[in-house]
Amino acid sequence: MAEGFIEKTKDFFGFGAVESYDDAAYDRDEFNDYRADDDRRTGGETATGRHSHSRYAADNPVDRRSTAVPPVEDRRPSSYSRPAVEREPELVVVSVDSYRDAGKVTPEARRGDIVAFNLGNLDKADGNRFLAFVMGVASALDARVEKLDGVRNFVLLPEGTRLTMDIRDALSARLSGRLSGER
Repeated sequence: MAEGFIEKTKDFFGFGAVESYDDAAYDRDEFNDYRADDDRRTGGETATGRHSHSRYAADNPVDRRSTAVPPVEDRRPSSYSRPAVEREPELVVVSVDSYRDAGKVTPEARRGDIVAFNLGNLDKADGNRFLAFVMGVASALDARVEKLDGVRNFVLLPEGTRLTMDIRDALSARLSGRLSGER
């Protein structure tokens, strides 16, 4: 009985056995007119690779090499590229009281500063949204987000920046104690 049920279900959804691939409403004979000398099959290409069909023919062929992409050195830098002058990153502590404070992180991170923040004043859902936003900023700027000691303490580090254990401990204490000097 189970096999009958399975077979009926397959047939219902169209996965049953196929008796014949011939369909009365579909005339397959019209596609059996292949000729080796027929240019319609090859797209009308000649030996040079140009189309001979009148719609594609051109009196003066276009030299596509003249529109080549300039070398990497000649291109303008992206608006998000790092400044040419490398500077020592500053440590910035951002006060986070709502999800709307996520915008405070972006300008500091774009400048290449180390941004530390505590998500203790946010509920779990807003904290996750805030952290997801900061992760997106980090991904766009080739930075990384690290968890610090303490409850919900994080730091956004620019590419190539590392924190020593002493600085990490001091930063964790500062975030947990919410000392002055926050932006």
